[in-house]
Amino acid sequence: MWLVARLTALAVLACWHGSAAETPAYLVLAPQVFRAGMTYNVSVTSFRAGTPQAALTIVDNSTGQSVATVTSPPLTQGVPSLVSLQIPSDATRSKFSLKVQLDSIKNSSSVNMHQKTMSVFIQTDKAMYKPGQLVNYRVFAVKPDLLPYMGPINIDVFDPKGNKIRQYVDQRNDSAMGVLTKSLQLTSLPVLGDWKIKVNAGGQKVEKVFTVAEYVLPLYEVKVTLPPYGLTRTQEKIIGQVEAKYTYGKGVKGKVTLKAMFVPLYQYSRSPSVKSIMKKMDINGTASFEITHSEIRQTFGLAGGAIPTNQNLVVIANVTETLTGTSQSGNESIRFYDEEHEVEFLEASPSHFKPGLKYTAFAKVTQPDGTPPAPRTTPLQVEVKYYSEWNDPDKELIRQTLDVPADGLLPVTVDIPTRATTFTLTKFLPLYEVKVTLPPYGLTRTQEKIIGQVEAKYTYGKGVKGKVTLKAMFVPLYQYSRSPSVKSIMKKMDINGTASFEITHSEIRQTFGLAGGAIPTNQNFVVMANVTETLTGTSQSGNESIRFYDEEHEVEFLEASPSHFKPGLKYTAFAKVTQPDGTPPAPRTTPLQVEVKYYSEWNDPDKELIRQTLDVPADGLLPVTVDIPTRATTFTLTVSLKGSSTARAVKSPNPFETRSGQQMQITLKDVDSVSQAGGDIVFQLRSTSSLSKVSYQIVSRGTIHSVGEQVFASAATRQEFTITADSNMAPKARILVYFLTADGEMIVDSVDFTVEGAFRNDVSVRFTNPSNTEITQSELGKDVTFEVTAAAGSFVGCLAVDQSVLLLKSGNDITQAEVLAELEEYDVKDTSGGFNPCLRGEPCIMAKRKKRSFWWPYPIGGNNAFDLLKEAGMLVMTDAYLKKDLVLYPSK
Repeated sequence: MWLVARLTALAVLACWHGSAAETPAYLVLAPQVFRAGMTYNVSVTSFRAGTPQAALTIVDNSTGQSVATVTSPPLTQGVPSLVSLQIPSDATRSKFSLKVQLDSIKNSSSVNMHQKTMSVFIQTDKAMYKPGQLVNYRVFAVKPDLLPYMGPINIDVFDPKGNKIRQYVDQRNDSAMGVLTKSLQLTSLPVLGDWKIKVNAGGQKVEKVFTVAEYVLPLYEVKVTLPPYGLTRTQEKIIGQVEAKYTYGKGVKGKVTLKAMFVPLYQYSRSPSVKSIMKKMDINGTASFEITHSEIRQTFGLAGGAIPTNQNLVVIANVTETLTGTSQSGNESIRFYDEEHEVEFLEASPSHFKPGLKYTAFAKVTQPDGTPPAPRTTPLQVEVKYYSEWNDPDKELIRQTLDVPADGLLPVTVDIPTRATTFTLTKFLPLYEVKVTLPPYGLTRTQEKIIGQVEAKYTYGKGVKGKVTLKAMFVPLYQYSRSPSVKSIMKKMDINGTASFEITHSEIRQTFGLAGGAIPTNQNFVVMANVTETLTGTSQSGNESIRFYDEEHEVEFLEASPSHFKPGLKYTAFAKVTQPDGTPPAPRTTPLQVEVKYYSEWNDPDKELIRQTLDVPADGLLPVTVDIPTRATTFTLTVSLKGSSTARAVKSPNPFETRSGQQMQITLKDVDSVSQAGGDIVFQLRSTSSLSKVSYQIVSRGTIHSVGEQVFASAATRQEFTITADSNMAPKARILVYFLTADGEMIVDSVDFTVEGAFRNDVSVRFTNPSNTEITQSELGKDVTFEVTAAAGSFVGCLAVDQSVLLLKSGNDITQAEVLAELEEYDVKDTSGGFNPCLRGEPCIMAKRKKRSFWWPYPIGGNNAFDLLKEAGMLVMTDAYLKKDLVLYPSK
């Protein structure tokens, strides 16, 4: 077993140079990784008087050879300097060390080489090609600063069978800033399928897929969609849709002229009706329409009469395209029926029965259009009755109910009486289903009853008249735990489509022997409703369950809440308030509130330090920020729902350890603002001791972007300072701020922040007509000017292609989102720290910004300064004090 001990130790050194009383001599901070062919920036600070120079060397441990070396200019005492080593592009993967010498001080630390050195992009003019077409494509690579890579590039093109069709070796194009433009002429009979362009630029390998297929770019087609049939008695209208789309998927904009008329089922019987219903409407891909039964009766002179069931109602749609004025038509027909289902006996049913034996007939249930019954949540059923004349005045012998299978075909078997001389078998469909509605949950303490509803409706929408028998019982949450309760609450009531009911808590306690006790919260309360239809006497059932809870809301801390606090500074945790079913709190006229209490052991017998009340936002997620006492060694944060005795969450983070007890915290002043390249970012510092100056470094895209020292006008525990963001900080950067205490301990903190504006070259495009007016569309045959604006000397690559091709398949182009995602991959942060908790499957903490949503500025975590630097992706060499967890290896 590992033994972990906390002690004061050096960040990297195996032993500590000097004593506690001595002033530290130096501090070296550097990313834990470097990249071949790139600059490796190291922050070096000398705390001693004089102007020493730092000698830095990266050594290949396997050969002992120097990979890169540099000597810094003279250093200014106490001010960090950025020293750069140029890593050769031919550096190969190995184990490396960063060695530093500052006067007589020597130190070293292991450092790794990262394989990703640049981002390679491939662009094709289309994603899909036809045989015989020309494939145009571009290839280029950029470094993390988005400057072009000017080195050699290898390109291979493969067909779907893996055959190498084209090869380019060591290609360059210095005149076009490294952008290679190539083409591939497809033959008339190429291999169809997915082709690949594979690129190797400076060891970075990527590929792009394009498809070769036979396809045609046709015009558009018009489709009319109607229900499969209409019902004359239970419906009031038919709802349809006209769809006009180009075959590649884009909707057509234009006008629709709709015409509806009756046409005989058999064309030879008589001519179509001269009268018709006419409608006009706009269309943008699709257009919905309604034809009411009253319109049909009025137009076709059916006032007071039934809609014909022996004719088809044909709906014809003519669509005229706005862009070209061309027209296309489509049509569909619908037939009306009086009932939603039809039942018949198949001819295969026997024509004779044998008294005293079984008789099996074969029934078929269909929708009016002859298709099987539509899928249902409850089974469709038939009720079977059979009669004979010998012993019953009303001839009814027996009833039975059968479920209709999915295909609508079912055998019906009955027992024939021995003395039967005649026999009649009938069947009909109970066309309704039963649904029970209950609240999402019940509350044991603040409610006195649950109110529910039984709904019984025919599948065509009309309510059922009849009687309801209600049965309610407790059932275990997990059926295997024990059987449902034998006791139950029974109720009877009338129903006409719907029927409401109440079950009081007193009924529940009395029925289930809970007098004076609590209603169970570990079981489901199931309510079953059996509805008997008055008209036919048939019955259908439905059920629903509800679970009881003691409180209306639940409170919990998200795992994204920091696991450590800093005594004397603020601590922010993230709480979540939900209803018992996990949904956000229901809307309220007055805000839901939580009460925050926090405690530490050092100065109060009952440990309570302070309370505060916070309003709960609509989504139930809220940051909880509290001030930690300076001398706190333990800390407990409790968030309780105001007015509740049990809805609470408790969190006890660990202290962030320093030897001196001094702490510092950095945050963004305005988390709701958008940081733009070229704009200012204001940081706030809080410290348990007065700050007169701090040092900082900014890390972005895997390298130290800049270092500096901030000297304040006067010493204080609350300070602010401002930096100017630039495009090299986008899309995400990290600031690390630190100072040394009087006894030589390094106090450090860090926070991530986002910056918009990664692209330094502001590019814009516009289309104009011959009069230089900006346009977004143009008529065929007209001249159009395409204008690009960019910085002088820019290389501009343009892509123009028929939009219809892109609608067939996309993915050929290079998007801004793709470039930004590439830049984030250069981050050196130790991912175990987790800037984005969602990447680890945890709940996401998001704050609404003015333009977009982004992650709440998430502080870098850790037990102590060494952990924090490690999670920030930094290696450190210093003779200052750092807190560190030491792993003691057990003896064998």
